[in-house]
Amino acid sequence: MVGHVPVPPESCLSDDPLAGPCVRAAEFSLKYHLHDQAAFFAERILAEKPDSDHAMELLADALLRAGEAARVRWLLKERDQLTPRLRYLLAVACLRLDHYAEAEAALFAGNLGLVAAAASGNAEALFSVAEGAPGLFLLGRAAEGMQKRTQALECYAKCLELSPFMWCAYERLSWLSLSSNSAPICSPKAFAGTVFEATKLWQDSVLHPCSISTELPRPVDGVTMGSPARKVKSRNCARASSPCTPTRKRRRSNGNGYGFAWGSKGDRTPPVSTPPMASPFSRAPFADRHPISSPLQQASPTRVPPEAAEATPFASLLQKLGEALHAVHRFSCVEALEILRSLPAREQTSALVQNLVARCHFELAEYADAARVYAQCCEAHKLYRPLGLEYYSVALWHLRETLELGDLARRALEWDRQRPQVWCVVGNCFSIQQEHEQAIRCFRRALQLDPSFAYAHTLIGHELMASEKYDKAVQMYEQAVAIDCRHYNAWWGLGSVYQRQEEFAKAKYHFQKAVDINGCNAVLRTSLGIVLQALGEPQRALGLFSRAVQSQHCGALASFQKGCVLSTLGRHAEAVDELKRARGLAPREACVHFQLGRAHVGSGDARLALVHFTTAMDLCGAKDSKDHQLIVSAQDELLRALGGQGSEGDDLNVGNQIVTPGSRAQRRRRS
Repeated sequence: MVGHVPVPPESCLSDDPLAGPCVRAAEFSLKYHLHDQAAFFAERILAEKPDSDHAMELLADALLRAGEAARVRWLLKERDQLTPRLRYLLAVACLRLDHYAEAEAALFAGNLGLVAAAASGNAEALFSVAEGAPGLFLLGRAAEGMQKRTQALECYAKCLELSPFMWCAYERLSWLSLSSNSAPICSPKAFAGTVFEATKLWQDSVLHPCSISTELPRPVDGVTMGSPARKVKSRNCARASSPCTPTRKRRRSNGNGYGFAWGSKGDRTPPVSTPPMASPFSRAPFADRHPISSPLQQASPTRVPPEAAEATPFASLLQKLGEALHAVHRFSCVEALEILRSLPAREQTSALVQNLVARCHFELAEYADAARVYAQCCEAHKLYRPLGLEYYSVALWHLRETLELGDLARRALEWDRQRPQVWCVVGNCFSIQQEHEQAIRCFRRALQLDPSFAYAHTLIGHELMASEKYDKAVQMYEQAVAIDCRHYNAWWGLGSVYQRQEEFAKAKYHFQKAVDINGCNAVLRTSLGIVLQALGEPQRALGLFSRAVQSQHCGALASFQKGCVLSTLGRHAEAVDELKRARGLAPREACVHFQLGRAHVGSGDARLALVHFTTAMDLCGAKDSKDHQLIVSAQDELLRALGGQGSEGDDLNVGNQIVTPGSRAQRRRRS
């Protein structure tokens, strides 16, 4: 398989009395992470042999590991001819510097015709990508950086076809496939099972070097033609001598090896008969793919050959983790939690699984559970790089855990100041103290470290909205959506801005987009329900509130809004029950007592109505506030009605104004 085996040292360098020791010294230094020393010895070789590709590979490798991507880019761009390995290293350097077009050109050896062909969906162009599967992954990242999401999908699919164990490519494929209009919708189990199939993993030459079929060139004197001689363990030799190709009939490919249909639709092509171990590139090009209604669901269970039994545990683990990850990406968080709980106990204590569990609770707006799991993961795996520090800090922000958030910010700064997530933690620490300008500075520092960090744009938008700078907030939210169209947090932010400006039709559109992406989040459903209520759609709003009342975070708000809708519909007895539940969750909210008083008026209980109006006045704060005046007006109207009608409360009528929870307490943001 192309690109997996490192280039061996040139024989002339190994035999040279000066270059040979330098090569071995450089390789020794790389092995023990002495990158500067490795670069020193590689430069000695280049001084003697300026045309040595292997010496340049050693130098570029050492410099990249030392973090000198700019120097690698300069060195390799000045070189006339680059080996595939050097092209790959140049692409790595360009990606680190956010020069996506240069990275793409490097992977295609500067052939602009191939670049244009790949962008247009011609699979033949991908044959020339440097270093096979790793190069295709880099090409996908470059395509994402240039907002070419369809091309990125093609690259990740082809990368997994070449090397089905490439987890980094699966992560991006899983996320991007959900934002593609042409991608088929399938269950997480089907999605992961098709990628991490045991037979495909068994046939991979990196995982199982001796599982190659008998179609390889015949060995001469025990040595395979075109490969260096090496000793092989008896177990591997026995496995290689036995037939290991699957006897099952191959499922017809949809162009990328996994039955996914992306990109332009083409005419149906006749099936091409390929040998069992043919190169994945021999399949039909992407442009000739034909759509299949439900490719993954139509695929019948495949029998794993006896020879591939060794790959089954590895495949099962990848399938479970891949299934959970895809469920999280779909925001099917309850399903993802069930999958993660089915993993072995030793896997459940790993950093990856704990991080996914915490993320599920976060997306369900279960912030207390999310903070608890994040704390466990943070304690056990302090420097776990993918740890969602930004989500952890936002969960603490919602819980108003000021001290714990400050401690997390201090520890995060000690760990790594070069991670954008760390500056999100610090920014949230300032935000919880109402220091919005300082918080924005921290979030902008996160964007300096990673301009494509959509969440940092959204957090800046939240701070600008809290400062009532709505136009600037809209700009930040729109930038976040442009980076990631499935970033529902930014859609929610846009809806909140329009809601505050009383542009309810626009708010409805953006809240609906957020709910379409993450339908399991009760906060999003409640926000959409409030806007629908304002637009005169009480029945639909009632359905949304009914689904949201069980939420840990917004159960009080959802119950309150549900009670208001029921009062509007004249269902006063049900409204009283729902508002009592809201009172139990938020006993010191004046608006809850006010609406409970109105519900009692509607049900004819004037005495309890007066009790709740009085309690609302005590809780609403200053007497000159609008809330206090509204409550006094409603109470006076009730007393006048009682004076004219005695104790009969059936025909009592109090103004239909609704006080929302935002009138007294600052409305919390959804992050």
